[in-house]
Amino acid sequence: MFVVGDESVIRQFVLGCKAVEKAMVVQHAEGFAQPLALLPATSKTSFEADEFSLVKVEPENSVAISAVYPSRDGIVVRLWRPYEGVAKVRVQISGAKSVWLADLFGKPQKQLARGEAATIEFKCGEIVTLLATKSAQHPKLLGRGDCDVCGPLRP
Repeated sequence: MFVVGDESVIRQFVLGCKAVEKAMVVQHAEGFAQPLALLPATSKTSFEADEFSLVKVEPENSVAISAVYPSRDGIVVRLWRPYEGVAKVRVQISGAKSVWLADLFGKPQKQLARGEAATIEFKCGEIVTLLATKSAQHPKLLGRGDCDVCGPLRP
């Protein structure tokens, strides 16, 4: 029976949450729900595991990758932290020239990094959407008109 203020029960609950995070329960559940996708390979393709990772997160058990899909500006990646506490997460998106914090529609809001890796601090329950582009410039500078965030762009 749980009694409000019972520290031993609270301590067990917190330790249980840390064990769930360490065991990567959410990531394994996603693996069962979404089967492995096959990618074409050539004789020039190395068969090392990292070569086939489009998105890598470190530490692995810190966030769940809930979506990865193409957009006209690049690749949108959505991450979710289902665990207690705060985690500093390094996200690497292969082939990206820049990584942007985006809204839920994948529109860029703020550039996080030039290159394919960015570090983000996640709180419990936080959902973050990223846009990885193949250009280091703001996606709207590539001839698509004014930016919703920056306003009118100069030629």
